[in-house]
Amino acid sequence: GNCERTRPGERVEAGGVTVLGPLDLASGAPFDASQMYARNVVSVLEHVLSGGDPPFDRSDQIVRGTLVCHAGEVVHARVREQLGLPPLAPVGAGRE
Repeated sequence: GNCERTRPGERVEAGGVTVLGPLDLASGAPFDASQMYARNVVSVLEHVLSGGDPPFDRSDQIVRGTLVCHAGEVVHARVREQLGLPPLAPVGAGRE
């Protein structure tokens, strides 16, 4: 906890609330954060590649939001904007 009742290294009961003051909180987070990140990356890759070999389904919201380049061209709208490139026509409007 991060409050007035927190005591480093102690467990304090106050008004029916348990306040924990762990000393090693940060040391336990990297493993769990890495595991969660790895699961998320695998989930995204499974989704993106679920249709088989690329080309990716650029009409899919997740693919569209994460795909930066395709066929040698920057296709991500915000990246194009940051690079000073003109917007592309929407997928399906004369583009593959």
